[in-house]
Amino acid sequence: MNNLINIDISGLNYKHQSGVQNTLWGLVNGYLKYENKENLNCQFYDTSGSFNFKLFDKIEDSYNNPLFSKYLIGQKGISKLYDLGILKVKSNPIHVFSKINHVYNWGIKQIDGFENSITMFDLLPMEFPEIFSNKMIDLTKKSVAFAENNCLQVQAISKHTKKIMLDYSNLTTDKIDVVYPGIHQDYFNHLDLNEAILDDYKLFKYEYFISIGYLDPRKNLVNQIKAFILFKKKSNNKIKYALTGFSGQYSGEILELLKDSNIKDHVIFLGFVDIQNLKLLLHFSAALLYASQSEGFGLPIIEAYAMKTNVITSNTTSMVELALNRAIMVDPNDIESIMEGISSAYFTRDEFQIESNFNYATNFTELNWFKGHFAKKEYELPS
Repeated sequence: MNNLINIDISGLNYKHQSGVQNTLWGLVNGYLKYENKENLNCQFYDTSGSFNFKLFDKIEDSYNNPLFSKYLIGQKGISKLYDLGILKVKSNPIHVFSKINHVYNWGIKQIDGFENSITMFDLLPMEFPEIFSNKMIDLTKKSVAFAENNCLQVQAISKHTKKIMLDYSNLTTDKIDVVYPGIHQDYFNHLDLNEAILDDYKLFKYEYFISIGYLDPRKNLVNQIKAFILFKKKSNNKIKYALTGFSGQYSGEILELLKDSNIKDHVIFLGFVDIQNLKLLLHFSAALLYASQSEGFGLPIIEAYAMKTNVITSNTTSMVELALNRAIMVDPNDIESIMEGISSAYFTRDEFQIESNFNYATNFTELNWFKGHFAKKEYELPS
């Protein structure tokens, strides 16, 4: 059997679902889909000491798959989650026969004497220090140093993230590979797309825009809300704007804006929405509105493509990679530009482009995401 590959998925204990967390679940799910697991000695481990068990109740049914107990190394009786095979460790997680330790760019466990690799999701705390805690900034700087000094392989989840890594580190371009994340397989399943779910949210087919993600300043929701209200005034229609996700310590301005008497009846905050309802909300929306200031990747863009939904997104950072010639691109700092994008999406629906986008999205699978982690010769997966 091959040398053991250790993969740190401690990020699954984040308090809320996030893009980073979804990519970690995607990695495990990709492993389950890998056709030659018997010849791949792979161990997922957690150094945090505890997961958020409420989150476990929200994840997809596929993560209750009995394949976990068959293929992953686990401990007995710790919890429902660990019964599925996630190894809980507080000390050195490296097995005596290990060759590779793979980590992600927050909460790195320093392992000496082993071949380390790292996947960098983004360097946003260094790019936007004003909206991140000192702890997150420090962790990100440490991850850059770890990539520079301790890793044989460094991966970025987009060309933009690779560029930022080159700007903020001494890494060379040949040291960094770009490996795109994948989205959950349910986004490619269009059976039972029942628009009756819209009644639960008091929404109507193609009569609302949707945004997905945290309510934080980087998501540019203030400008998006202002652009949407401007569009409503000019078009005089009943369309709404639905926000999904979680609020946090930097959501104050957005939450206050939603209380405005001129806004609160037109922009609704739905909070957390599970994947089954979220894919339906995406599919029946007029478009995904995703004009962020910056993204490390942008999973909702690919999810919208998979659900055959129009996308309005920013002409900057990683969003350009995913959206070029496929989405309506706007200047995130220009409310008029965003408003024009909203208008274009509402009044035009290019079915040919939507079908083309769906075909493009099928490249971003969880299996490809998992395989991409071992793209270099030293980490090549069994054929």
